[in-house]
Amino acid sequence: MSNWNQLESIWQTVMQGAFEAYLDDSIPIGAAVVDERGEVVSVGRNKFSQDRIAHAETESLRTVPSTLNRKSASIYTSMEPCPMCTGAIRVMQLKTLRIAARDPAAGSSELFKASTFMRYFECQVVDATDAVLEFVNVAMMLEYRTRNGHNRWRADWDAYLPKAVETGEALAASEQYESWLAKKSPPQEIYDDIATYFR
Repeated sequence: MSNWNQLESIWQTVMQGAFEAYLDDSIPIGAAVVDERGEVVSVGRNKFSQDRIAHAETESLRTVPSTLNRKSASIYTSMEPCPMCTGAIRVMQLKTLRIAARDPAAGSSELFKASTFMRYFECQVVDATDAVLEFVNVAMMLEYRTRNGHNRWRADWDAYLPKAVETGEALAASEQYESWLAKKSPPQEIYDDIATYFR
């Protein structure tokens, strides 16, 4: 049974963006904004390799339609937003933030409570609810970080989800990323490949 096929369609959309970023050798994060009916109105992926402030969340917020009822809208993101993106979500006055995985290093959703301004339009944070999705995101992030020599915050990640960290490092050591690139593997194949380590 494919783990990818068990994902809600909105998370498939988010992860499509995360994998596009990943295969472009950028930070593997995707995001999508949905309206009050749950319809996707904009998507974004991290483009850090081209622009340091082109994060998945800001990219998805940049293209929301002017007709969107922002106070009833939600943003889904594959990784807990950084301080910049948390601020951008607050400025957009979105109702809900749903995250697939926490970021123990840069994650800053607690900033929604940091000041009177940040608290004025409450944004409800919904934590990770799918253990496999959470695992895949952390493993992919650690593969990316390990392959690119980003060892800072390693202890924070290990304290959060050590099995996923171990998996990410094993994937980097086996040069699995290069194999996916060479085969032009689609997101569902990469997702299912990583998910096999979850057991």
